[in-house]
Amino acid sequence: MRRVWLSLAASALWMGCEGPDGARLDAAEAAVDALDEPHPTDTPPPDVPRDMSLEAVAPADVLDATVGADVPDDRADIPTEVADTHDATDVPGSPDAPDAADAPPASRVASLSLGGDYTCARMTDHTVRCWGANAFGQLGDGTTVARPLSAPVTALTDVLQLSVGYHHACALHTDGAVRCWGSAGWGQLGDGAMTARATPVTVPGVTGASSVAAGDGHTCAIGGDATVRCWGLNNPGQVGDGTAINRASPVVVAGLGPASQVTCGNSHTCALVRDGRIRCWGANASGQLGDGTTTARTTPVDGPPFTGVLDLRAGNSHTCARLRDTAVRCWGANASGQLGDGTTTARATAVAVEGLGLTIALDAGGAHTCAVTSDGALWCWGDNSYGQLGDGTTTSRRVPTRVPLGAAASLVAAGPTHTCALTTDGSAWCWGDHRGGQLGDGTTAPRPSPVRVR
Repeated sequence: MRRVWLSLAASALWMGCEGPDGARLDAAEAAVDALDEPHPTDTPPPDVPRDMSLEAVAPADVLDATVGADVPDDRADIPTEVADTHDATDVPGSPDAPDAADAPPASRVASLSLGGDYTCARMTDHTVRCWGANAFGQLGDGTTVARPLSAPVTALTDVLQLSVGYHHACALHTDGAVRCWGSAGWGQLGDGAMTARATPVTVPGVTGASSVAAGDGHTCAIGGDATVRCWGLNNPGQVGDGTAINRASPVVVAGLGPASQVTCGNSHTCALVRDGRIRCWGANASGQLGDGTTTARTTPVDGPPFTGVLDLRAGNSHTCARLRDTAVRCWGANASGQLGDGTTTARATAVAVEGLGLTIALDAGGAHTCAVTSDGALWCWGDNSYGQLGDGTTTSRRVPTRVPLGAAASLVAAGPTHTCALTTDGSAWCWGDHRGGQLGDGTTAPRPSPVRVR
Protein backbone atom coordinates (compact mmCIF):
# COMPACT_ATOMS: atom_id res chain seq x y z
CA MET A 1 0.00 0.00 0.00
CA ARG A 2 -0.54 1.21 -0.26
CA ARG A 3 -0.27 1.92 -0.61
CA VAL A 4 -3.11 4.19 2.43
CA TRP A 5 -3.73 3.99 6.22
CA LEU A 6 -5.04 3.84 9.78
CA SER A 7 -3.48 2.49 12.91
CA LEU A 8 -5.52 1.48 15.94
CA ALA A 9 -6.32 3.93 18.72
CA ALA A 10 -6.13 1.08 21.18
CA SER A 11 -2.41 0.70 20.46
CA ALA A 12 -1.60 4.37 21.10
CA LEU A 13 1.30 5.10 23.44
CA TRP A 14 1.05 8.66 24.81
CA MET A 15 4.72 9.13 25.60
CA GLY A 16 7.71 11.06 24.34
CA CYS A 17 9.83 9.47 21.64
CA GLU A 18 13.50 9.83 20.95
CA GLY A 19 14.19 11.49 17.62
CA PRO A 20 17.22 10.56 15.56
CA ASP A 21 19.09 13.58 16.86
CA GLY A 22 18.44 12.66 20.50
CA ALA A 23 15.80 15.33 20.95
CA ARG A 24 12.52 14.11 22.42
CA LEU A 25 9.41 14.58 20.34
CA ASP A 26 6.75 16.35 22.34
CA ALA A 27 3.67 14.49 23.58
CA ALA A 28 1.51 15.66 20.70
CA GLU A 29 3.95 14.35 18.07
CA ALA A 30 4.29 11.03 19.89
CA ALA A 31 0.51 10.74 19.95
CA VAL A 32 0.40 11.15 16.19
CA ASP A 33 3.19 8.56 15.87
CA ALA A 34 0.98 6.11 17.75
CA LEU A 35 -2.31 7.03 16.17
CA ASP A 36 -1.22 8.25 12.73
CA GLU A 37 -3.03 10.87 10.67
CA PRO A 38 -6.84 11.01 10.64
CA HIS A 39 -8.73 9.39 7.80
CA PRO A 40 -9.93 11.91 5.18
CA THR A 41 -13.61 11.24 5.95
CA ASP A 42 -13.06 12.84 9.36
CA THR A 43 -11.45 15.98 7.95
CA PRO A 44 -13.17 19.17 6.69
CA PRO A 45 -15.11 19.04 3.39
CA PRO A 46 -13.18 19.33 0.13
CA ASP A 47 -11.63 22.74 -0.63
CA VAL A 48 -11.64 23.79 3.05
CA PRO A 49 -7.95 23.33 3.95
CA ARG A 50 -7.05 22.62 7.56
CA ASP A 51 -4.43 24.64 9.39
CA MET A 52 -1.27 22.65 8.70
CA SER A 53 0.07 23.57 12.15
CA LEU A 54 -2.62 21.33 13.65
CA GLU A 55 -1.43 18.20 11.85
CA ALA A 56 0.63 16.90 14.78
CA VAL A 57 -2.23 17.08 17.26
CA ALA A 58 -5.17 16.08 15.08
CA PRO A 59 -7.28 13.34 16.71
CA ALA A 60 -6.76 9.87 15.31
CA ASP A 61 -9.49 7.85 13.71
CA VAL A 62 -10.44 4.32 14.76
CA LEU A 63 -11.09 2.12 11.76
CA ASP A 64 -14.75 1.25 11.24
CA ALA A 65 -14.86 -1.12 8.32
CA THR A 66 -18.49 -2.09 8.95
CA VAL A 67 -20.13 -2.33 5.54
CA GLY A 68 -22.41 0.61 4.86
CA ALA A 69 -21.38 2.59 7.96
CA ASP A 70 -21.28 6.40 7.81
CA VAL A 71 -22.41 6.74 4.21
CA PRO A 72 -20.90 9.94 2.75
CA ASP A 73 -22.49 12.34 0.28
CA ASP A 74 -20.17 11.20 -2.51
CA ARG A 75 -22.18 7.99 -2.82
CA ALA A 76 -25.16 9.89 -4.23
CA ASP A 77 -24.75 8.88 -7.88
CA ILE A 78 -24.04 5.19 -7.27
CA PRO A 79 -26.97 2.80 -7.90
CA THR A 80 -28.94 2.64 -4.68
CA GLU A 81 -28.81 -1.07 -3.94
CA VAL A 82 -28.35 -1.70 -0.25
CA ALA A 83 -24.94 -3.08 0.59
CA ASP A 84 -25.31 -6.36 2.40
CA THR A 85 -23.01 -8.07 4.86
CA HIS A 86 -22.58 -11.69 3.87
CA ASP A 87 -22.21 -14.10 6.75
CA ALA A 88 -20.63 -17.52 6.98
CA THR A 89 -23.57 -19.10 5.12
CA ASP A 90 -22.60 -17.25 1.95
CA VAL A 91 -20.68 -20.10 0.36
CA PRO A 92 -21.45 -21.95 -2.87
CA GLY A 93 -24.34 -24.35 -2.47
CA SER A 94 -25.91 -22.56 0.50
CA PRO A 95 -29.36 -20.93 0.28
CA ASP A 96 -27.75 -17.49 0.43
CA ALA A 97 -24.87 -18.20 -1.93
CA PRO A 98 -23.53 -15.30 -4.03
CA ASP A 99 -24.60 -15.03 -7.65
CA ALA A 100 -22.71 -16.34 -10.64
CA ALA A 101 -20.56 -13.21 -10.82
CA ASP A 102 -18.81 -14.46 -7.69
CA ALA A 103 -17.78 -17.76 -9.29
CA PRO A 104 -14.02 -18.43 -9.24
CA PRO A 105 -12.28 -16.99 -12.32
CA ALA A 106 -10.64 -19.12 -14.97
CA SER A 107 -7.43 -17.04 -14.94
CA ARG A 108 -5.02 -16.80 -12.02
CA VAL A 109 -4.02 -13.95 -9.76
CA ALA A 110 -1.00 -11.97 -11.00
CA SER A 111 -0.89 -9.30 -8.27
CA LEU A 112 -2.87 -8.05 -5.26
CA SER A 113 -3.63 -4.61 -3.85
CA LEU A 114 -5.45 -3.94 -0.57
CA GLY A 115 -7.82 -1.17 0.55
CA GLY A 116 -9.45 -0.29 3.84
CA ASP A 117 -12.03 -3.08 3.81
CA TYR A 118 -11.71 -4.66 0.39
CA THR A 119 -9.14 -6.34 -1.85
CA CYS A 120 -8.51 -6.33 -5.60
CA ALA A 121 -6.50 -8.64 -7.81
CA ARG A 122 -5.04 -8.18 -11.26
CA MET A 123 -5.48 -11.41 -13.12
CA THR A 124 -3.18 -13.09 -15.62
CA ASP A 125 -5.67 -12.22 -18.40
CA HIS A 126 -5.20 -8.51 -17.48
CA THR A 127 -8.67 -8.11 -15.98
CA VAL A 128 -9.34 -7.08 -12.36
CA ARG A 129 -11.49 -8.76 -9.71
CA CYS A 130 -12.38 -7.29 -6.30
CA TRP A 131 -14.12 -8.43 -3.12
CA GLY A 132 -15.13 -7.10 0.29
CA ALA A 133 -17.02 -3.96 1.33
CA ASN A 134 -18.49 -1.80 -1.41
CA ALA A 135 -20.25 1.17 0.19
CA PHE A 136 -18.43 3.61 -2.12
CA GLY A 137 -18.51 1.48 -5.26
CA GLN A 138 -14.87 0.54 -4.65
CA LEU A 139 -15.37 -2.96 -6.09
CA GLY A 140 -16.08 -1.36 -9.47
CA ASP A 141 -18.93 -3.70 -10.37
CA GLY A 142 -21.56 -0.99 -10.87
CA THR A 143 -23.22 -1.55 -7.47
CA THR A 144 -22.70 -0.89 -3.79
CA VAL A 145 -23.32 -4.52 -2.86
CA ALA A 146 -20.64 -6.11 -0.68
CA ARG A 147 -19.00 -9.26 -2.05
CA PRO A 148 -17.40 -11.96 0.16
CA LEU A 149 -16.09 -13.62 -3.01
CA SER A 150 -14.44 -11.98 -6.01
CA ALA A 151 -16.37 -10.32 -8.81
CA PRO A 152 -15.01 -8.68 -11.99
CA VAL A 153 -14.58 -4.92 -12.27
CA THR A 154 -16.89 -3.68 -15.01
CA ALA A 155 -15.39 -3.23 -18.49
CA LEU A 156 -11.80 -3.26 -17.29
CA THR A 157 -9.36 -5.04 -19.60
CA ASP A 158 -5.72 -4.77 -20.65
CA VAL A 159 -4.65 -3.78 -17.13
CA LEU A 160 -0.91 -3.55 -16.64
CA GLN A 161 -0.84 -2.37 -13.01
CA LEU A 162 -3.34 -2.00 -10.16
CA SER A 163 -3.24 0.21 -7.06
CA VAL A 164 -5.89 0.34 -4.36
CA GLY A 165 -6.44 3.20 -1.91
CA TYR A 166 -8.58 3.30 1.20
CA HIS A 167 -11.94 3.49 -0.61
CA HIS A 168 -10.89 4.00 -4.23
CA ALA A 169 -8.85 2.07 -6.77
CA CYS A 170 -7.00 2.83 -10.00
CA ALA A 171 -5.75 0.76 -12.91
CA LEU A 172 -3.01 1.47 -15.43
CA HIS A 173 -3.75 0.12 -18.90
CA THR A 174 -1.34 -1.16 -21.50
CA ASP A 175 -1.99 1.97 -23.59
CA GLY A 176 -0.84 4.21 -20.72
CA ALA A 177 -4.32 5.39 -19.71
CA VAL A 178 -5.33 5.47 -16.02
CA ARG A 179 -8.87 4.70 -14.88
CA CYS A 180 -10.19 4.99 -11.32
CA TRP A 181 -13.35 4.15 -9.36
CA GLY A 182 -14.81 4.29 -5.84
CA SER A 183 -14.89 7.16 -3.36
CA ALA A 184 -14.26 10.66 -4.73
CA GLY A 185 -15.00 13.06 -1.86
CA TRP A 186 -11.58 14.66 -2.26
CA GLY A 187 -11.25 14.39 -6.02
CA GLN A 188 -9.09 11.27 -5.79
CA LEU A 189 -10.54 9.77 -8.99
CA GLY A 190 -9.01 12.63 -10.98
CA ASP A 191 -11.93 13.12 -13.38
CA GLY A 192 -12.57 16.70 -12.29
CA ALA A 193 -15.54 15.80 -10.10
CA MET A 194 -16.04 14.77 -6.50
CA THR A 195 -18.68 12.16 -7.26
CA ALA A 196 -18.19 8.52 -6.35
CA ARG A 197 -18.08 6.10 -9.28
CA ALA A 198 -19.09 2.45 -9.12
CA THR A 199 -17.44 1.78 -12.49
CA PRO A 200 -14.06 3.01 -13.79
CA VAL A 201 -13.64 6.50 -15.25
CA THR A 202 -10.67 7.73 -17.25
CA VAL A 203 -8.31 10.26 -15.65
CA PRO A 204 -7.85 13.08 -18.19
CA GLY A 205 -4.43 14.64 -18.55
CA VAL A 206 -2.49 11.46 -17.77
CA THR A 207 -1.13 9.78 -20.92
CA GLY A 208 1.54 7.21 -21.58
CA ALA A 209 1.66 6.46 -17.86
CA SER A 210 4.14 3.93 -16.51
CA SER A 211 2.93 3.71 -12.91
CA VAL A 212 -0.03 4.62 -10.67
CA ALA A 213 -0.30 4.75 -6.87
CA ALA A 214 -3.42 5.26 -4.75
CA GLY A 215 -3.21 6.63 -1.22
CA ASP A 216 -5.80 7.21 1.45
CA GLY A 217 -7.49 10.13 -0.29
CA HIS A 218 -5.09 11.02 -3.09
CA THR A 219 -3.58 9.40 -6.18
CA CYS A 220 -0.40 9.86 -8.22
CA ALA A 221 0.82 8.65 -11.59
CA ILE A 222 4.04 8.81 -13.57
CA GLY A 223 3.34 10.03 -17.10
CA GLY A 224 5.07 9.14 -20.34
CA ASP A 225 7.49 12.03 -19.81
CA ALA A 226 8.45 10.63 -16.34
CA THR A 227 6.67 13.58 -14.69
CA VAL A 228 4.69 12.77 -11.55
CA ARG A 229 1.18 14.16 -11.39
CA CYS A 230 -1.06 13.85 -8.32
CA TRP A 231 -4.65 14.68 -7.41
CA GLY A 232 -7.14 14.42 -4.55
CA LEU A 233 -6.78 15.30 -0.87
CA ASN A 234 -3.94 17.79 -0.40
CA ASN A 235 -3.79 18.72 3.23
CA PRO A 236 -1.04 18.87 4.40
CA GLY A 237 0.52 18.80 0.92
CA GLN A 238 0.57 15.19 -0.27
CA VAL A 239 -0.26 16.26 -3.85
CA GLY A 240 3.03 18.15 -3.89
CA ASP A 241 2.09 21.28 -5.84
CA GLY A 242 3.16 23.73 -3.14
CA THR A 243 -0.36 24.26 -1.78
CA ALA A 244 -2.78 22.61 0.62
CA ILE A 245 -5.70 22.87 -1.82
CA ASN A 246 -7.50 19.68 -2.84
CA ARG A 247 -7.24 18.86 -6.54
CA ALA A 248 -9.94 17.04 -8.50
CA SER A 249 -7.71 16.88 -11.59
CA PRO A 250 -4.02 15.97 -11.96
CA VAL A 251 -1.37 18.60 -11.20
CA VAL A 252 2.38 18.33 -11.63
CA VAL A 253 4.43 17.74 -8.48
CA ALA A 254 6.64 20.81 -8.14
CA GLY A 255 10.40 20.48 -8.56
CA LEU A 256 10.56 16.70 -8.42
CA GLY A 257 12.34 15.73 -11.62
CA PRO A 258 11.89 12.55 -13.70
CA ALA A 259 10.74 9.61 -11.55
CA SER A 260 10.79 5.85 -11.86
CA GLN A 261 8.46 4.97 -8.94
CA VAL A 262 5.85 6.71 -6.79
CA THR A 263 4.14 5.44 -3.62
CA CYS A 264 1.33 6.96 -1.59
CA GLY A 265 0.63 6.66 2.13
CA ASN A 266 -2.18 8.09 4.20
CA SER A 267 -1.14 11.74 3.90
CA HIS A 268 2.35 11.56 2.43
CA THR A 269 3.91 10.59 -0.88
CA CYS A 270 7.39 9.43 -1.87
CA ALA A 271 9.05 8.94 -5.23
CA LEU A 272 12.24 7.37 -6.47
CA VAL A 273 13.70 9.78 -9.00
CA ARG A 274 15.90 8.69 -11.87
CA ASP A 275 19.10 10.01 -10.31
CA GLY A 276 18.57 7.48 -7.49
CA ARG A 277 17.31 9.83 -4.78
CA ILE A 278 14.27 9.25 -2.60
CA ARG A 279 12.11 12.38 -2.44
CA CYS A 280 9.01 12.76 -0.26
CA TRP A 281 6.32 15.32 0.57
CA GLY A 282 3.15 15.76 2.66
CA ALA A 283 2.54 14.89 6.31
CA ASN A 284 5.63 14.37 8.46
CA ALA A 285 4.55 14.43 12.10
CA SER A 286 6.12 11.01 12.64
CA GLY A 287 9.16 11.58 10.43
CA GLN A 288 7.73 9.59 7.50
CA LEU A 289 9.40 11.84 4.91
CA GLY A 290 12.80 10.72 6.18
CA ASP A 291 14.40 14.17 6.05
CA GLY A 292 15.39 14.21 9.72
CA THR A 293 12.54 16.53 10.73
CA THR A 294 8.85 16.33 11.63
CA THR A 295 7.88 19.28 9.43
CA ALA A 296 5.15 18.81 6.83
CA ARG A 297 6.17 19.67 3.25
CA THR A 298 4.01 20.81 0.33
CA THR A 299 6.82 20.16 -2.17
CA PRO A 300 9.39 17.34 -2.34
CA VAL A 301 12.38 17.13 0.00
CA ASP A 302 15.21 14.61 -0.09
CA GLY A 303 14.61 11.53 2.03
CA PRO A 304 17.23 9.06 3.27
CA PRO A 305 20.42 9.22 1.14
CA PHE A 306 20.44 5.65 -0.11
CA THR A 307 21.97 4.23 -3.25
CA GLY A 308 20.70 1.14 -5.01
CA VAL A 309 17.01 1.46 -4.05
CA LEU A 310 15.02 -1.34 -5.66
CA ASP A 311 11.57 -0.64 -4.20
CA LEU A 312 9.88 2.05 -2.12
CA ARG A 313 6.69 1.55 -0.08
CA ALA A 314 4.62 4.04 1.94
CA GLY A 315 2.43 2.83 4.78
CA ASN A 316 0.00 4.87 6.81
CA SER A 317 2.64 7.05 8.46
CA HIS A 318 5.84 5.14 7.79
CA THR A 319 7.94 4.41 4.72
CA CYS A 320 10.27 1.53 3.81
CA ALA A 321 12.84 0.89 1.10
CA ARG A 322 14.26 -2.35 -0.25
CA LEU A 323 17.92 -1.90 -1.17
CA ARG A 324 20.28 -3.67 -3.53
CA ASP A 325 22.57 -4.56 -0.60
CA THR A 326 19.74 -6.85 0.69
CA ALA A 327 18.72 -4.53 3.53
CA VAL A 328 15.24 -3.23 4.24
CA ARG A 329 15.23 0.15 5.94
CA CYS A 330 12.23 2.00 7.34
CA TRP A 331 11.43 5.37 8.91
CA GLY A 332 8.45 7.25 10.39
CA ALA A 333 5.78 6.09 12.85
CA ASN A 334 6.72 3.13 15.02
CA ALA A 335 4.24 2.90 17.89
CA SER A 336 3.40 -0.71 16.95
CA GLY A 337 6.91 -1.72 15.93
CA GLN A 338 6.25 -1.30 12.19
CA LEU A 339 9.83 -0.18 11.53
CA GLY A 340 11.10 -3.58 12.67
CA ASP A 341 14.07 -2.26 14.66
CA GLY A 342 13.00 -3.82 17.97
CA THR A 343 11.65 -0.55 19.39
CA THR A 344 8.51 1.57 19.33
CA THR A 345 10.41 4.83 18.81
CA ALA A 346 9.48 7.02 15.84
CA ARG A 347 12.37 7.68 13.47
CA ALA A 348 12.82 10.70 11.22
CA THR A 349 15.77 8.97 9.55
CA ALA A 350 15.98 5.38 8.36
CA VAL A 351 16.77 2.35 10.53
CA ALA A 352 17.48 -1.22 9.46
CA VAL A 353 14.87 -3.93 9.93
CA GLU A 354 16.33 -6.61 12.19
CA GLY A 355 16.88 -10.19 11.13
CA LEU A 356 15.87 -10.17 7.45
CA GLY A 357 17.94 -11.81 4.76
CA LEU A 358 17.89 -11.02 1.05
CA THR A 359 14.40 -9.73 0.23
CA ILE A 360 12.52 -10.09 -3.05
CA ALA A 361 9.24 -8.33 -2.15
CA LEU A 362 8.12 -5.68 0.33
CA ASP A 363 4.96 -3.81 1.32
CA ALA A 364 3.95 -1.37 4.07
CA GLY A 365 0.44 -1.42 5.53
CA GLY A 366 -1.43 0.64 8.07
CA ALA A 367 0.89 0.11 11.00
CA HIS A 368 2.58 -3.11 9.90
CA THR A 369 5.12 -4.14 7.27
CA CYS A 370 5.82 -7.41 5.44
CA ALA A 371 8.62 -8.79 3.28
CA VAL A 372 9.38 -11.94 1.30
CA THR A 373 12.93 -13.27 1.52
CA SER A 374 14.79 -15.08 -1.25
CA ASP A 375 14.00 -18.50 0.26
CA GLY A 376 10.26 -17.83 -0.16
CA ALA A 377 9.66 -17.16 3.53
CA LEU A 378 7.16 -14.43 4.41
CA TRP A 379 7.82 -12.17 7.39
CA CYS A 380 5.63 -9.49 8.96
CA TRP A 381 6.03 -7.09 11.89
CA GLY A 382 4.20 -4.24 13.63
CA ASP A 383 0.54 -3.96 14.62
CA ASN A 384 -1.32 -7.24 14.96
CA SER A 385 -4.58 -6.17 16.59
CA TYR A 386 -6.61 -7.89 13.87
CA GLY A 387 -4.23 -10.76 13.21
CA GLN A 388 -2.74 -8.99 10.18
CA LEU A 389 0.71 -10.45 10.86
CA GLY A 390 -0.68 -13.92 10.15
CA ASP A 391 1.16 -15.73 12.94
CA GLY A 392 -2.01 -17.06 14.58
CA THR A 393 -2.02 -14.44 17.34
CA THR A 394 -3.05 -10.82 17.88
CA THR A 395 0.25 -9.90 19.53
CA SER A 396 2.10 -7.02 17.89
CA ARG A 397 5.74 -7.66 16.97
CA ARG A 398 8.68 -5.24 16.98
CA VAL A 399 10.82 -7.50 14.79
CA PRO A 400 9.86 -9.77 11.88
CA THR A 401 7.83 -12.90 12.64
CA ARG A 402 7.36 -15.66 10.10
CA VAL A 403 3.96 -16.25 8.48
CA PRO A 404 3.15 -19.96 8.01
CA LEU A 405 1.92 -20.29 4.42
CA GLY A 406 2.73 -23.90 3.60
CA ALA A 407 4.27 -22.87 0.28
CA ALA A 408 6.89 -20.40 -0.84
CA ALA A 409 5.66 -16.82 -1.15
CA SER A 410 6.31 -14.75 -4.27
CA LEU A 411 4.48 -11.51 -3.43
CA VAL A 412 2.96 -9.75 -0.41
CA ALA A 413 0.42 -6.92 -0.15
CA ALA A 414 -0.35 -5.11 3.12
CA GLY A 415 -3.50 -3.11 3.78
CA PRO A 416 -4.61 -1.04 6.77
CA THR A 417 -5.53 -4.09 8.89
CA HIS A 418 -5.29 -7.12 6.62
CA THR A 419 -2.61 -8.75 4.51
CA CYS A 420 -2.52 -11.03 1.45
CA ALA A 421 0.17 -13.01 -0.35
CA LEU A 422 0.71 -15.04 -3.49
CA THR A 423 2.53 -18.35 -3.34
CA THR A 424 4.58 -19.99 -6.07
CA ASP A 425 1.84 -22.57 -6.66
CA GLY A 426 -0.43 -19.77 -7.86
CA SER A 427 -2.59 -19.56 -4.73
CA ALA A 428 -3.71 -16.31 -3.07
CA TRP A 429 -3.95 -16.18 0.73
CA CYS A 430 -5.27 -13.47 3.06
CA TRP A 431 -5.54 -12.90 6.82
CA GLY A 432 -6.39 -10.29 9.43
CA ASP A 433 -9.42 -7.99 9.63
CA HIS A 434 -12.41 -9.46 7.83
CA ARG A 435 -15.36 -7.26 8.76
CA GLY A 436 -15.96 -6.24 5.16
CA GLY A 437 -15.36 -9.70 3.69
CA GLN A 438 -11.97 -8.52 2.38
CA LEU A 439 -10.22 -11.88 2.84
CA GLY A 440 -12.26 -13.48 0.06
CA ASP A 441 -13.07 -16.82 1.69
CA GLY A 442 -16.84 -16.35 1.61
CA THR A 443 -17.16 -15.36 5.29
CA THR A 444 -16.61 -12.32 7.51
CA ALA A 445 -14.93 -14.18 10.38
CA PRO A 446 -11.58 -12.68 11.52
CA ARG A 447 -8.54 -14.75 10.54
CA PRO A 448 -5.24 -14.46 12.42
CA SER A 449 -3.77 -17.12 10.13
CA PRO A 450 -3.82 -17.31 6.31
CA VAL A 451 -6.93 -18.56 4.51
CA ARG A 452 -7.08 -19.31 0.81
CA VAL A 453 -8.92 -16.81 -1.38
CA ARG A 454 -11.76 -18.57 -3.21
